Amino acid sequence: MLKSFVITVSIWIDNSKDAKQVGGDNKMNKTKATGLIILCLSIVLSSCSPSKTIGQKTGEKILEKTIEAQTGAKVDVDAQDGEVTIKSEDGQTQYSAGGSAVLPSNFPKELIITSDAKIIIASTSGTNSSVTYITNSEQNEVFDKYISDLTGLGWTKEMEFDAGQGKMLNFAKENTKVTITIGENNTKDQSEKTAVNIILTTEEN
Repeated sequence: MLKSFVITVSIWIDNSKDAKQVGGDNKMNKTKATGLIILCLSIVLSSCSPSKTIGQKTGEKILEKTIEAQTGAKVDVDAQDGEVTIKSEDGQTQYSAGGSAVLPSNFPKELIITSDAKIIIASTSGTNSSVTYITNSEQNEVFDKYISDLTGLGWTKEMEFDAGQGKMLNFAKENTKVTITIGENNTKDQSEKTAVNIILTTEEN
């Protein structure tokens, strides 16, 4: 699990919970489930192999029942393919990791700024999506390129934070906001130096 991704997801979850507390327990349960799914994707799904089929299937069932208990939704986990699908009355949410992770169809390609980007985790829920990729570019290079490229494409920079070995940027354009977290790659694949997590939220008109 890459540290920067955990930090970003935690911030997203906490903000969502605060904003939706008035809405009742169901929305808070979905918030908790989001964090659980992200953690399980990085811990359970990424560690699976064909030689561990029995343990893999057991892990899938445990994860399915846990998330279903939190949300009341129907959950399907496929650890072999690295995918989790949640179906509820509010629609469908899909998470993917590892080799099955691809850019969501509603995700702006301009937000992937390095030519060697390897997507390792992706999720989509309605108009919102999240992508994590790894790259061999240095953190400072990625940070500066995001500022240069996105402002040049009409995005407004709302916040920047640079802690040396961890960086964050917030941008907005029209009804869309994006949070970008840049940090050290701490995944199993150590061939790339840097991990980048992008959370895209779009307000419906």
